Amino acid sequence: GKGYYGKVMLCREKKTNRIYAIKTVHKARLIKSGKILTIFAERNVLLKVKHPFIVRIHFAFQNNTKFYLGLEYVPGGELFKHLADSGRLPLDEIRLYIAEMALAIDYLHSMHVIYRDLKPENILIDLEGHLKLTDFGLVKDISAMSSTSTFCGTSEYLAPEIIKERSYDEMIDWWELGIMTYELAFGDTPYVHRNKAKMYDEIC
Repeated sequence: GKGYYGKVMLCREKKTNRIYAIKTVHKARLIKSGKILTIFAERNVLLKVKHPFIVRIHFAFQNNTKFYLGLEYVPGGELFKHLADSGRLPLDEIRLYIAEMALAIDYLHSMHVIYRDLKPENILIDLEGHLKLTDFGLVKDISAMSSTSTFCGTSEYLAPEIIKERSYDEMIDWWELGIMTYELAFGDTPYVHRNKAKMYDEIC
């Protein structure tokens, strides 16, 4: 996978033959966007959490130009691609997926962490058909506070509090899970609109 800040590559460790997904992030692009702290937040949260439905981190390091996160390889690919290939999912499968994501989100909240970017693109499927939450680039640890107010996330999934630029807490993750539940059941997000301003009005 490839994004603006970096990419994820499939790598094999020479000594052990173990396979990892290594996420590389460009320091210069993070600095230019004023987001240098996000990679540390992502690393720190991943090192802290251990849950069957959250991707594991095995190591992290850096050089002069990039940060590297060595992540568990989840071979089933993104839930998003699975949806695109399969179309509508059976109701029992949707129930299982939502239950697994609810457990992952509830666990993060117990650690005082808000995920803030729940969507099918950030969910991987393992060999047994279970889900793994990945991409912790927007996570926020609120253990030292009760809420935050940063405008971030993916437009179709944003909670009204974020759009209105009010302070918010863990509840926004449950909103996103509700949006994703609707999407899995009906094939699209409930407030989708080509005009972003109108979509935000509908959400609010």
